[in-house]
Amino acid sequence: MFPHAIVFVLPQGSDAVSGGNLYNDRLMASLGKQGDFRCVQAGDWTKEEQEAATYIVDTLNLAEFSEVVRTRVAGQKFVLLVHHLASLEPGASDSFDECTLEKAVLPLFDGFIATSQYTADILAEYGLGNRVFVGEPAIEEVRSPVRELSWPPRALMASNLIPRKGVLAFLQSLSEFASHETCFSLNIVGRTDMDKEYSSACANLLQKYNLGERVRILGPVPYREMRAQFETADVYLSSSRMETFGIALQEARYFGLPIFAVDGGNCGRHVTPGITGELYESPEELAESFASIASHEIRLQRYFGQAQAGRPMATESWDGLAVRLCQTIASWC
Repeated sequence: MFPHAIVFVLPQGSDAVSGGNLYNDRLMASLGKQGDFRCVQAGDWTKEEQEAATYIVDTLNLAEFSEVVRTRVAGQKFVLLVHHLASLEPGASDSFDECTLEKAVLPLFDGFIATSQYTADILAEYGLGNRVFVGEPAIEEVRSPVRELSWPPRALMASNLIPRKGVLAFLQSLSEFASHETCFSLNIVGRTDMDKEYSSACANLLQKYNLGERVRILGPVPYREMRAQFETADVYLSSSRMETFGIALQEARYFGLPIFAVDGGNCGRHVTPGITGELYESPEELAESFASIASHEIRLQRYFGQAQAGRPMATESWDGLAVRLCQTIASWC
């Protein structure tokens, strides 16, 4: 049992489909079993009376934290749950408002939860590595029976349609490299409301180059329905330029899918190049390679068989992660 109260500060849109929200939801459910625990919406947090407790703050709530920390009360501790940092965005500079905010407030936290060793290493580079808990997302047992590759191949990409995910550049190059004779299907699942102009550009490109029969943008898919997407796919694609962990990549590994991904952030830790997939420097290179692989059944069969044979076992449970987190936070207090 945790000796102090824990308050989880939820970001706006915490009910939307995303890897970060999934992590938060599972972690909160397990923390609730450990003792005095409650959650609060970020918008309400700045209005309520603060208490002597440990507050777990999502990186989306840095602006609210900057308000609350000015009048912190005795015994109040703050732990940042690092899902994403604006400073890691491709092309980010210190002049960006989000980066300026990060630089000002990150040193004010009493500890950090990193969802990957990659993120922990970044925090260390920032001079914040003294109190970092590494808690990779837990994953329930999902191992299905070993299956055969289907043909033509069915690809899956789980990605919100925003610039740093690289989907538009991938689709543009795919239209150039995939001939009309190249047979494949690709389902893209993810939110389309975060950058409507970018999402529209992706949809318009499919129409312009007649890719709509092979590529479908499905929008957000509830997590409970994602298993069916993974179980009917033959290959997983990621054009993302930055992932601090990559929950969908992790799940692709557990379903035994070969992964072809841009090597951004933590993505490379999910792939054994030449065996369970390949890594690329850009979405354009990924598209060119996929167009080639989708035309060579024997080549893809080799990747698929090795990914199926190399599926990892279940991870640490969410309950186990929560216990370890509480023990770590208690040692910081």
